[in-house]
Amino acid sequence: MKKYAVGIDVGGTKIAAGVLDSSMNMLSVHVTKEHAGQLPNQVVGAIERAYLGALSEARITPGEVAGVGLSFAGHTDGLHGVVLTSSNMPEWNGIPLRDIVSARLNQHVILDNDTNFGVVAEHRYGAARGAGDVVYITFSTGVGMGVMVGGKLYQGYAGTAGEIGHTVVEVDGRRCSCGKRGCLMAYASGIALRHRALERIQSGEETLLRELSWDDPQLINGEHICEFAHQGDPVAQDLIISTGRYLGIALSTIVQVLNPEVIVIGGGLSNIGPMLLDPCLESLRENIHPVLRSAGSIVLGKFQQNVSVIGGAAAVFSELEPDAPKMASNFAALSLGRIEPARQALALSSADKTRLEKIEGTIFDVQRDWLDNGTSLRTLIFLKGCPLRCTWCASPESQRAKPELLMFAAKCTSCGACVDACSSHSRTLGDHLGIQWDRSSCTSCGECVKVCPTQATVWTGYQTTAGQLLRQVLDANPFSPKDNCLTLTGGEPLLQTSFSEAILRLAKAEHLVTAIETTGNASWDSIEAVFPYVDTWIYELNHVDSSIHHKWTGLGSELILSNLRKLAALGASIQLKLLLIPGVNSNEDSLSAIAEFISQLGASIHSLDLVPLQAPSKANYEALGSANRFSDLLPTSERALQSAADRLRSYKLIVRIAEINPRMEAFCVSVPDLSVAVTVH
Repeated sequence: MKKYAVGIDVGGTKIAAGVLDSSMNMLSVHVTKEHAGQLPNQVVGAIERAYLGALSEARITPGEVAGVGLSFAGHTDGLHGVVLTSSNMPEWNGIPLRDIVSARLNQHVILDNDTNFGVVAEHRYGAARGAGDVVYITFSTGVGMGVMVGGKLYQGYAGTAGEIGHTVVEVDGRRCSCGKRGCLMAYASGIALRHRALERIQSGEETLLRELSWDDPQLINGEHICEFAHQGDPVAQDLIISTGRYLGIALSTIVQVLNPEVIVIGGGLSNIGPMLLDPCLESLRENIHPVLRSAGSIVLGKFQQNVSVIGGAAAVFSELEPDAPKMASNFAALSLGRIEPARQALALSSADKTRLEKIEGTIFDVQRDWLDNGTSLRTLIFLKGCPLRCTWCASPESQRAKPELLMFAAKCTSCGACVDACSSHSRTLGDHLGIQWDRSSCTSCGECVKVCPTQATVWTGYQTTAGQLLRQVLDANPFSPKDNCLTLTGGEPLLQTSFSEAILRLAKAEHLVTAIETTGNASWDSIEAVFPYVDTWIYELNHVDSSIHHKWTGLGSELILSNLRKLAALGASIQLKLLLIPGVNSNEDSLSAIAEFISQLGASIHSLDLVPLQAPSKANYEALGSANRFSDLLPTSERALQSAADRLRSYKLIVRIAEINPRMEAFCVSVPDLSVAVTVH
């Protein structure tokens, strides 16, 4: 038997040809872009040159090649070797490409699309080796699917099975490139991600992505969106999380219709990681029948590069050895490994301690409170930056990651000192209107802060180091470090992952008890980084319905729910916090859904702290020049609070009603071995 095969992937912008041996070792890869925008006969010439280039680089002759697997980016009829159509290349309608290339190369040729070759590669040599029924789905520039049934490629009656990208996920939704509305491709592909980002920018939303689009909107890509999402940009996070939600809907269709043993996920978007994949899996879970939730595995593909080239060669070898022995099933599902929390001090070397002490972050407040009749001290460190835009947020100054200028009109005496100091001329003094501030022209130089005699204009947020903060905590407590509790809150402390990790590691080395208060809306990588140094997680859970959560906070709940499931599965000590909000989550259906979700999490949940919504001060919203949507909401009544507590307790949950601490402006509850203030953001 000839021991080499060639895989050739013909895409819209490049052709890649690779030579592989029967052990699937890649001997060479030859890439060309000379065919872009050319007619079929010219593309065929480019295919031949790529083929010969790959053979030359591998130092083998055509006579040693068993066959060629030819992948084409378009609708193909693999059974008859015909390209039906392509949106990326002109004049490709009903072209018998298999036979044309076979005659040109004088080789046996198999033609199919990239995802069909992808499933062949992953089934025969990759992540699904040993499985009978396999689906390979690629999340990339587009969305495609390949299907194996009983170990054989399923191509459908017309040879075009697997067009999952053009199934409808939103009736009368966004226009797709195929001409229809509401296709998965229009919501959850690389192309859709960029188009949706541009729409959000053009609509005037505040986002870091705007900086990339000033000169050339084409510069925006998935990598930039992912980068800004990890920095906490709410628009970027919404784009990534909602993409994951729609991909999960697609997976739910696959599970319910095909019920495969293994689903393999590949393509460039899968490299975004947990911020996309966790909402995807959460959406899948919520959109299938519970009996199917453990039926089969979902795994990442083994071949993330040149999968169609590998699959083309694999298809050739599969024809030659249709009954090749299979490896026993051993699938690495998309799940987390075990990581242990640190319940005792972790010793640090001098070098590590010095390095951690120098890590910088941005905070906007530090508060302290004595506990247990004055025998222990709790310190809350408020980190700046939060991706959520909760309508009920009582601390709007916590949302943006950078320090900001606040102007409190009630404190201003209209002395004009800030007007004289302002080099950008963004401040003016009117005869009867007092100081007027044009924030759009303000450069945030801070000169106004220096000269304001009444502190009407101040900074919110300042940079400090982990070492400086820890020294503050230790110096303020006259008792033993073990009686000292440090809680990171915000904002969302997980956005400043390195800073939070540094503070917590230093605290554990000093025997402090630690806690972190979080919305859970962060990448799992961030949670995993701080997990070993956290004694108690104070986890805010305000709704489990993603559409309702999105309406009131700007983001869906999939990532929040997924991270909470993972933390509970790891045995983390979790104290849940539910802010009871009339008109949002105080009705019976919402409370029941929340209680049912919590009931599935197991013994990690120590309590659910029910916090009443209070009317916040409008002063900080006005000082920031931000719109306050809070006026649409009413404070929680005592009757509603008791009714909600009774409803939640009917699910056998430990529910505690928090009480206000006027000094801390926080609702305080006590838990075994640890007292923490539950702050209201």
